[in-house]
Amino acid sequence: MQREATTAKTRNDVTAIGLFLAFIIAALSLNYLLSRRIEQQAVAINLTGRQRMLSQRMGKALLQIHAARETKANHLEHLEELKLTFDLFDNTLRGFDVGHDTRGGTDEELFLPALTEPGARAAVNDAVATWQDCRAQILQVIVAGQEADDATIRSAVEHAKANNLRLL
Repeated sequence: MQREATTAKTRNDVTAIGLFLAFIIAALSLNYLLSRRIEQQAVAINLTGRQRMLSQRMGKALLQIHAARETKANHLEHLEELKLTFDLFDNTLRGFDVGHDTRGGTDEELFLPALTEPGARAAVNDAVATWQDCRAQILQVIVAGQEADDATIRSAVEHAKANNLRLL
């Protein structure tokens, strides 16, 4: 009789320990998933802020190229800045739109998944539509490089001025 009682108590203890471990594993799993989601959202928020800064840097680089051309100064450094900011902005916006690889804030390579929430999606769609025209203008300056004519640069500057607030 005592043996049966000890066996039943052992079974109850093992069941209690098993349930405890199952609850702990479930809680840790949920905590991990929640932490991962928060981390992904933090990265997206950080990259969104960087997009604002990049749009301003592109505008500044275009203005510096324009000013350097008027004074016959070398504008290669400003052209390099334009290329860098253009690529970062374009890749990150593509990530927000359809999912794409880009560089994070600490220059690490990361995949940015497409935004799907309705409010965010509307903002991304508007940014993509605005960016298409700006992108074409800026790309002409980048492709032409030091050989870009004044009309191409002036057109890109005017386009950037007209659309900068929408991109911000």
